[in-house]
Amino acid sequence: MRKVLILSGAGSGLAKALTSQAVDAGIDVFAISRKPIEEPAAVHVTVAELSDPEQTSRAFESIAKEIGKDASPFLVNLTGKYTQESVPETNRDVLQASFEGNFLTVFNATKALVENFDGGKAMVLTGQNAHLKTGNSAAYASMKLAAERLFDTFRAEYQSKGFNFLTVVSGPINTWSDKKEPNTADKTELAHFILSLMEDRSFWPDRIEIRPR
Repeated sequence: MRKVLILSGAGSGLAKALTSQAVDAGIDVFAISRKPIEEPAAVHVTVAELSDPEQTSRAFESIAKEIGKDASPFLVNLTGKYTQESVPETNRDVLQASFEGNFLTVFNATKALVENFDGGKAMVLTGQNAHLKTGNSAAYASMKLAAERLFDTFRAEYQSKGFNFLTVVSGPINTWSDKKEPNTADKTELAHFILSLMEDRSFWPDRIEIRPR
């Protein structure tokens, strides 16, 4: 069966590791990015602002027309940006930016998946910050935790309709480096793990936590 990977937020270091491994494995890759990016020729790149529901919907409609509604793709949500702000530094603009980047993009892409395909899998990558009682993370941690609860809702409404939803909670990832870094998850190993989820399996977990080694 044809394997299809859809990457939202395709410009990150983890996304590039995923793309490279997926292409080598013969997986069809559709990358959605808010700005033009350089990818191997085999990768289908769509430029769309994922915080905009109409642009997101059009991007997924286009993919569905190309591969068919029964293709059962695997959507990996990698949108978002880690920021650190104290409570005094957190204002409406900060919250709005974090909402759009870390939550709304996930909602729009996952909603477009279930609206344009007859089945499939979706994953959201969140952070351990959402569960740690730390400061300087009011906006980021709140939106990441909200994205987890969002996936709980998608799971409750669509799992019986041929979709699976997985939350992956990770600590820091070495997206800035091509070598392993201390106290971080390695992007190459994480990409390999994510692609392994595309294999058929009788059990699909709701949540997986990855701890840096």
